Amino acid sequence: MTLLPHHAKSWGMSVTLESYLRRRAERSGEAHRNFCYTCRRPHVGCYCPSVRPFASTPSFLILMHPHEVKKTIGTGRMASQCLSNSTLWIGPDFATDPRVVALLADPSVYPVLLYPGPTSQNLSRLAPAERPSVFPRDGRRPVVIVLDATWNNAKKMLYHSPNLQKIPRIGFDTPHLSKFLLRKQPRDECFSSIEAIHHVLELLGDPGRDHLMEVFEGMVNKQLTYQKSQKRNSRHRINYFKRKGLELEALP
Repeated sequence: MTLLPHHAKSWGMSVTLESYLRRRAERSGEAHRNFCYTCRRPHVGCYCPSVRPFASTPSFLILMHPHEVKKTIGTGRMASQCLSNSTLWIGPDFATDPRVVALLADPSVYPVLLYPGPTSQNLSRLAPAERPSVFPRDGRRPVVIVLDATWNNAKKMLYHSPNLQKIPRIGFDTPHLSKFLLRKQPRDECFSSIEAIHHVLELLGDPGRDHLMEVFEGMVNKQLTYQKSQKRNSRHRINYFKRKGLELEALP
């Protein structure tokens, strides 16, 4: 008789000896070696060689929900790789996280939360010359905090983090549909984390911003090409092009 390890119990009641052995086999051998531990993608879909990190103004703190860690396509992780002056921390809430508490109490830092809503300062509705004024010119370092999670989990993260509720917020009007064709967005105005960060930098006039989309779109196109080679089209891709009025056959 083979006993299941303790951590296997966390997989749920559907775990059997057969499924456990199959998963262990999948995580070993050649399949295990063909996995990139930086981007969490298979080597055939690894985007790390295309990343050229740059320092943005402002810098970013990406707070990732634990559910996002398990996803092989995480755009918050991708953005963190591209931004040399960004930081990524993981947790379901940050009310008592000592790192966040210290950051918010740091007198040399001016933090803002990227979060839409009536109390957010909408960068899209400010003149280009007015947008930098969301950060005071008093020598403090501007830091934009991004909640990297599904919309529902982002709301929970904010609800359980009263310290984040107290800082100023910024937002924007999305100019187009998300280009994240591999994952369905809850509403047409929703962006992935990397798209949201890119658009903030675009509105603020950061010169290095387009590299974010180069890496992101390169990854998406590579995955779509793979799906097409396998004669598969994701329902998200099909629905996206239906909304855009495009023919699926015309896609690369």
